[in-house]
Amino acid sequence: MTKHGATLEDYDDINYIKNRVKDSIKNFCEEYEIKDLKAEPQNLFNGLLRYIYEDVFMPKYHLKRDNRTKSIIDYNNIDILENVLELYLYLCDVYCKASSIQGFTTFTGIDESMIYDWNNGVYRELNPRYKAIYKRLDRERERSLSDILISGKRQPIGIIAVLNREKGWNLPGSTKEVKHVASSETPEQIAERYRAKLADGLSDN
Repeated sequence: MTKHGATLEDYDDINYIKNRVKDSIKNFCEEYEIKDLKAEPQNLFNGLLRYIYEDVFMPKYHLKRDNRTKSIIDYNNIDILENVLELYLYLCDVYCKASSIQGFTTFTGIDESMIYDWNNGVYRELNPRYKAIYKRLDRERERSLSDILISGKRQPIGIIAVLNREKGWNLPGSTKEVKHVASSETPEQIAERYRAKLADGLSDN
């Protein structure tokens, strides 16, 4: 990982953060000899998120806001928080990976409990934009999973099970039905069978 003579003020500039993240992704791919992140599994992408955190967002001994936070991001700067969220979601889309609250907290170092506290009004209750961060992550979780399923490029059984468990989609999951479906249809056929249904569900939401 590269070393930078960053200041706290640099982290108030989303363009600086984007450039740091871009460099970090390049270094990660070079270090682990990765040619195409789109083709890599979700767990490797999670490893990239942790790599970026340690390289970009983890406070250093000479660069920290206080002793309580695990992230260099200024929580009082809602504009930066929203921009970093957009960056995370963009990376998930570009590399065809599912987004999640856990992925965002791995990426940034923000405690997962903090995201839930913002949603529940424990902190920052006077600013609804903090609550909106949780809602955006929750909404994008469903969209990213359904997009992957619609694309037909991944094994759909696991994705269907997650959508059933987390979002109540009530599609064939880990029951006897899914075992029959898995044995009688290819992943591409399953994805095609639900393409229209998934697309309709997204448009309704």
